[in-house]
Amino acid sequence: MILILAAASYRLAYMLVWEDGPFELLFKFRAWLNVEEPEKNEGAKYTLSLLFGCIYCCSFWTALFFTVLYLISVKWSAIIALPFALSSFAFVMERIRD
Repeated sequence: MILILAAASYRLAYMLVWEDGPFELLFKFRAWLNVEEPEKNEGAKYTLSLLFGCIYCCSFWTALFFTVLYLISVKWSAIIALPFALSSFAFVMERIRD
């Protein structure tokens, strides 16, 4: 289960930091946060712009999310994490193939 949660954490963090998302929602959210120039933000927006601009920072919080979810409900953590984990393994397979 730890490998599933780790892969899911990586995939969700990667999606939040690097992908545009459906209908460019994640791209628009990062643009609103101004992740390219976080020093121009203040308060919570500054903190969030740093979070969504750094895969290492974001992956910590996604890992914490999946950990808390696991502690609350093993079943629901598996249901939510599994699609992200499978997608993460697809990334690995694609990189091996190239």
